[in-house]
Amino acid sequence: MPETGSVIFIGKITGSHGLGGFLKVIPLTDFSDRFDKLNEVYLFDERKNKFAVNIKDGKFTFRIEKVNYYKNQIRIKFFDIDSKSDSDVLKSFLIAIDESNRIKIKKGGFYYYEIINHKVIYKNKETGLVEAIENYGGDDLLKVNTGNKYFYIPIRKEFIKKIDNDKKEIEIDITEGLLDI
Repeated sequence: MPETGSVIFIGKITGSHGLGGFLKVIPLTDFSDRFDKLNEVYLFDERKNKFAVNIKDGKFTFRIEKVNYYKNQIRIKFFDIDSKSDSDVLKSFLIAIDESNRIKIKKGGFYYYEIINHKVIYKNKETGLVEAIENYGGDDLLKVNTGNKYFYIPIRKEFIKKIDNDKKEIEIDITEGLLDI
């Protein structure tokens, strides 16, 4: 059985499409075309907090039969999911892949999930830990927990000077006094 810490969630099933078992999927990835290259995926039921088992073969994997793209949506057909009633059961499930299958990104790039719990360093002092990545309509923001309050840092080159995944540290350079707000 896959472990939630060893997979990446790349899509969310929003419902069925038609009568033949197709599923409507909202991508949770910047690389939507990755679905074309996948043979099988895991399905995770958030309500039950566990991975689904394919009742046809007893495995945790679901084999992809066909992928179509329509506007901002992906439509996926799995082998052995052949009816609307079969596909309706999977509504709200998350689609996951092994972390080892993630797309390699350019040097200096990072995935947001990789920097959660990184120490934030300002003027050579630890100021807090990255707790989440949030967005309120502008730039994506690091939500930093100092232990007694939160502050937000835009994910921009002007503010983030260095990310060291080996040390689990992010060095920032911000306007004097911003941490005091």
